[in-house]
Amino acid sequence: MRFLILRFRDFGISGFRDLGILGFWDFGTWNAIDLQKKSVDMNKFDLQKRTKQFHVNVIKLCSRFPKNAAGFETAKQLIRAAGSVGANYRAGCRAKSNADFIYKIELVLEEADESLYWLQLTKEAELVQGNDLEALIKEANELVSIFNASDKTAKRNKANNLTKKNNRLNFDFEIPAKSKNLKIAKSKNCIYVFAA
Repeated sequence: MRFLILRFRDFGISGFRDLGILGFWDFGTWNAIDLQKKSVDMNKFDLQKRTKQFHVNVIKLCSRFPKNAAGFETAKQLIRAAGSVGANYRAGCRAKSNADFIYKIELVLEEADESLYWLQLTKEAELVQGNDLEALIKEANELVSIFNASDKTAKRNKANNLTKKNNRLNFDFEIPAKSKNLKIAKSKNCIYVFAA
C-alpha cells in the first residue's frame, strides 16, 4: 500500500497540482518564506521603551525652545505628537483584535510622522540646534519606518488569515476518475490519502 500525508501547517492550503504518479491531487505544503533581517530583532517591550524614551528626549529638547509664540506652539505640538507615539503603541499592544491593532498602529504611524514633521520644522526654523535634534530626527525616521512596516505586515497577515479561513471553510476536492480506489482520512492538520 502506498500513501501520502499532506500537511497544511500554518498557512493553509497552498493550491492544487497534479502529481501524475498516483493520479490524484496533491495539496502540498506551504511554508513561510524566511526573509533576510535588516536589523536586530526587537520585541514589543523593547519598542515600548524606545517610544517612551523618544518622548522623554523630545520633552528635554523642547525645554530649550525659545520662550516665544513659535517656540511654545512648536513645543506643544511636538510633545503631543511624540507622546501619542508611545501611548498609542502601548494601547496597540493590548489590542482586542487584529483590526483594532491595525487601527492603533496606523495612529502610531501618523503620530510618528507628525513628530518627524515638527522636528524637521524645528531644525529649519532654527528654534534649537545640536546633535540631540539630529538624533531625534533620525529616531523619528526610524520609528516611521518601523510602524509603516508593522502596519503593512499586520494588513498582510489579516488578509492571509482571511484566505486561510476561507480555504478551510470551503475545503473540497475531487478525486480523478482513474483513482477511485483512494482512501482519505482527515485530521485537524493533515489529510491522509491512501492508494492500494
